[in-house]
Amino acid sequence: MDSAPVVGIPADARAFHLLQDLVKHHPELAYEFEEVAECCQKAVEVAAKKAGELKPVIARGWRKHLILLRMRLRSILMRLWNRSR
Repeated sequence: MDSAPVVGIPADARAFHLLQDLVKHHPELAYEFEEVAECCQKAVEVAAKKAGELKPVIARGWRKHLILLRMRLRSILMRLWNRSR
């Protein structure tokens, strides 16, 4: 049976881990899925890296309070400056 070329491999870590488990439990399938597993692993790594880059920066604790204080002070100063006009 000829295997069709893999066009799009989803970057799903769960699917990759299931594929690893399948190959671990059935070593006879390792030859057939070796190429797919490598591509899937690379896709999962790239997706994880991209997700880390796109994660927003979240200020917590004292940084959050410092940012909020600065915004409040700016708002107060803007209101006072607009009233004096």
